[in-house]
Amino acid sequence: MIRKNEVDILRYLPDFLSKDPIFSKVSNTQSKEHERLRLLLQDLSDNLFIETATWGLKYWEEMLNIPSNKNDYQTRRAVIYSRLNNNIIVNLKFFTDLVNLFVVDKLGKVIEQPKDYSIDILIPDNKVISFDEMNKVIRTFIPAHLAWRYIAYIEGKGKFYFGGMVSRYMITNINANSGFDIKINGITKNNVIGIVHTTKIINIPANYYE
Repeated sequence: MIRKNEVDILRYLPDFLSKDPIFSKVSNTQSKEHERLRLLLQDLSDNLFIETATWGLKYWEEMLNIPSNKNDYQTRRAVIYSRLNNNIIVNLKFFTDLVNLFVVDKLGKVIEQPKDYSIDILIPDNKVISFDEMNKVIRTFIPAHLAWRYIAYIEGKGKFYFGGMVSRYMITNINANSGFDIKINGITKNNVIGIVHTTKIINIPANYYE
């Protein structure tokens, strides 16, 4: 395992040795050389893996017969990954992952439209690292019977306020019917519906709420 922090030999030696000027200078010189070698080894290790490779990407491209280009590292890595997926089953998940190789925040979406024999590729606006390269890769893998369309979208959070102004209105006044009469046929009977056991009278003065 390659260390991540800068090399300092004196860190592992007794403190009093660093106070000697000759020993200290020799140790610092050796630390710089160790640090140079550490960085070389780290750079070599990084270029063994696609996600961290820089100058090593050309060897991946040669192995996969990808034409050399001047795209940025991120785009070249996405193209290499897409070529390594040659043996994967082409389905909705595959296409979603394929699109997101070229989307910075990995929020691209693919929606099937079976009735139209097509797919909708939803990509966040201004988040595609290389539209041309993504289009080439999609043309390589998409089945011949399917069409596709790109839809750029923007997601956000906010509040919508709806309001209005009354410019015209109509008032309808419905008068109460005061000419009705209640007619009783025959003799009325009194029905007992309850008995009051206790009562309490509250007198509220006229100016109580003033």
